[in-house]
Amino acid sequence: MTSKLLQTLGVLATERGKSLMNRILTLILALNCASQVAAQEGGVRELSIESQGGTANLHQKSGVLTGHVVVRLKDAMYTADTAVVSTDKDDYATIQLQSSSPERRVKAQWTAKDGSNYASESRMAIYDESTGILRMQGECLVTVQSKRRRSEIRGESIVYDRRTEEVEINTNPGGEPRGRARIVVFDKGGKQGKDE
Repeated sequence: MTSKLLQTLGVLATERGKSLMNRILTLILALNCASQVAAQEGGVRELSIESQGGTANLHQKSGVLTGHVVVRLKDAMYTADTAVVSTDKDDYATIQLQSSSPERRVKAQWTAKDGSNYASESRMAIYDESTGILRMQGECLVTVQSKRRRSEIRGESIVYDRRTEEVEINTNPGGEPRGRARIVVFDKGGKQGKDE
């Protein structure tokens, strides 16, 4: 444990006059501080989750979160109506995200190794931290913005490997073709350069 955490826990234990809520908030801040210090020292990675509600099983290291869920993991941010988050024996996270209606979308944002910014939208998505694979389904759109161009990738199902930066596009992963996969690349001036 870090010295900052021990100091904060010591202060927490001696402040009997404060309300229980203030003591809980102080403990949460202390744990957050310890997590940030450990991440800076090369320890645990950064994982934060916000939602309007949910349940958690601390023994199984999993939780179901509901109501405008925001998950931040390393350099990526995921938003959805519902998320199921679990960790394996090696503490790698698996995040299952889902929207509550066709109008609402699961969204993700991350930065690739080359500095390109990615943004995706779909009806549901699963990210497996141990493999670096993001699987999206339901009217998927991935937008890539680099210094020189912007690209759009559309399909019914998209699998993106964050480690190799490879993309697999399917028009209907369940069988009969529903449409066509589409990739559009715009040059720096915004002109459409390629449509496949």
